[in-house]
Amino acid sequence: MPLLQFLLEVRAVTVRWALLFFFCLGSASAGNSEFRYLHRSSKGLMMGDAYTTLALDSSALFYNPALAARNDLAAIYPLPMDMGLFHLLDEKDRFDNADTNEVSDFVDAIIGLPIHFRAGLVPTIKFGGFTFSSFAVADTHLIVRDRIHPVGDFYYRYDRGFALGFGWMPFGSSRSGGPSLALGASLKYIHRDAIINQYDIFSKTFADLISSDSRGLDGIKNSLGLTKGKGWGADLGVDWRYKWGPSTLALGFSAMDVLDTKIKTYRGSGPMPDQPMALSFGSSFSQVLNSLADWTVSFDLHPLGERIKLKEKAHLGFQMGIPLVDFFVGYNNDCRSYGVAFDLFPFEFAVGVYERMFGRDKKRSLTAHFSLFDTSF
Repeated sequence: MPLLQFLLEVRAVTVRWALLFFFCLGSASAGNSEFRYLHRSSKGLMMGDAYTTLALDSSALFYNPALAARNDLAAIYPLPMDMGLFHLLDEKDRFDNADTNEVSDFVDAIIGLPIHFRAGLVPTIKFGGFTFSSFAVADTHLIVRDRIHPVGDFYYRYDRGFALGFGWMPFGSSRSGGPSLALGASLKYIHRDAIINQYDIFSKTFADLISSDSRGLDGIKNSLGLTKGKGWGADLGVDWRYKWGPSTLALGFSAMDVLDTKIKTYRGSGPMPDQPMALSFGSSFSQVLNSLADWTVSFDLHPLGERIKLKEKAHLGFQMGIPLVDFFVGYNNDCRSYGVAFDLFPFEFAVGVYERMFGRDKKRSLTAHFSLFDTSF
């Protein structure tokens, strides 16, 4: 019977994967350092970042290279852009009575406020089992601590490069019913600019740097300790699916930046972060109800092996689609996320909100996605 065969397949896969998952979970200490991925999809963040089996768009090689085996005949994503920013309206009261012309007032207003901005452009071409993505991704964080002696923790990272992935299917088919298995691997090149440092906000050096009108952006970055490096990395992935009727169950596992992607410094003497290995388990269940609606629920565990609490690794997402519009909801580490996407060819636009923990404080961030002339055959 098809149902009995399905249950036996699920049981066999679950037993095999469970041993690997619990091994990779590692110890869960009370650490609260943020794991920094190379790139995150805005749609994924709106689903609580439970996106390992769902990144079938331009972000596939940043989640699981095995998804390259699920490609259509050909697809082109010429200008997919993602952006994120701390929620300015949530912090409006901080600045209402502050004189931003006075350094002390301005610093007092932003004490403890995590200011962050991210942006990513990942043009992608897919053909058969091959996927090629070029990328330019920026990630900036600033937080000022200590009212007595304000010190700014500054993190800036700007990555450019490309990723080339290939996926193949030992058995089954993406379009036919029953089980199918996809394996994938990718190679990536990263050219990284980084500034990671602490600055005394009231020091003369910092004040002169910020107030100088004669320096361009490159001059300011160099004065802050800009360091440049480059490196090569590799990714591996597995994606298993079972399709019956309008339903699909998916399980996936990926090892991104296997054994860490080492970034070798060639200019500057400041800290240069490597790209750490990210182990992820993903699962999802989706149904096409009819030609007018579909829905998906997903559950991920990542980054496996990191010494963070288990609830920080657990990600839950939900998506429901109707013609031209998709709705997203997510949950991770007591934080909620939500958003909406509009597909109006040649434009696709998505906007949403996701919460993040900074120490004991929960802060909201805005995220958005925009793409133009996405085409598939």
